[in-house]
Amino acid sequence: MIKTTKPPVVRAPRERPLHLKVAALLRWLHIYLSMSSLLLVLFFSATGLTLNHPDWFFSAQMKQTDSEGKLSERWLAGSSTDPSRVARLEIVEELRRRGVRGALEEFSVDENECLVSFKAPGYAADGYIDRRTGTYRLTTTEEGAVAAMNDLHKGRHSGAV
Repeated sequence: MIKTTKPPVVRAPRERPLHLKVAALLRWLHIYLSMSSLLLVLFFSATGLTLNHPDWFFSAQMKQTDSEGKLSERWLAGSSTDPSRVARLEIVEELRRRGVRGALEEFSVDENECLVSFKAPGYAADGYIDRRTGTYRLTTTEEGAVAAMNDLHKGRHSGAV
């Protein structure tokens, strides 16, 4: 008598039920949102201490630099119809090329000079430009990493976001 054997039954893998997929997704979200929230709470608690007790930390880190230079008089001359019209974009980009950083906070023009002010967390640069000669005086103040973190804590000079 010949014995016949049935071939083994191969079953397709079963798809995981929806509630298990949702549970896995929620577990992943919980882990990574908790880690990022912890970092955020630690940042705000550390900067809260530095804001409330500035004498405990590196409050004497401020570095102030004065520099002078010359810009194109053509940019500052204005037009015959509007003498207050200066080449603002060219002036700002030239100052950035010379090392200024941060967002443009103010650019005011009067008949004798222009005032340009840049701000960033822990950083400020203020320049006065003589419109007749094109010479400028730029004062840059850098306050260090602790002041930059304090400004980020307060949302000062940190942009729209």
